[in-house]
Amino acid sequence: MRKRRESKSGEYLHKSALFKVFVGGKIFKFPFRAPANQAYSEENILSLEERVIDHIEKHLSRLEFRRVQVGPNAVNFIATGTKPPQGEKDGVLLDAERGTRLDA
Repeated sequence: MRKRRESKSGEYLHKSALFKVFVGGKIFKFPFRAPANQAYSEENILSLEERVIDHIEKHLSRLEFRRVQVGPNAVNFIATGTKPPQGEKDGVLLDAERGTRLDA
């Protein structure tokens, strides 16, 4: 059996991290593997998750996601629906500067 990787402070270290994004019937995988003789701490995994979230917000900005923690080093993001367009509140488009309703 393999020995657990632990930091000097006793924190468990992970050799890899996996993030999956589920959109409709498609699955986008974001695997990360630590370089040789190195490992990821919980803090490193959170920063990797932030990178994935930034990628999702950039490329799939119209969708809302639910975060599901699968394991200490694995997270799934599942699309739950679409976001309302920016500036829309209760089905009415608003002028952001004036706070007045736009007539379409």
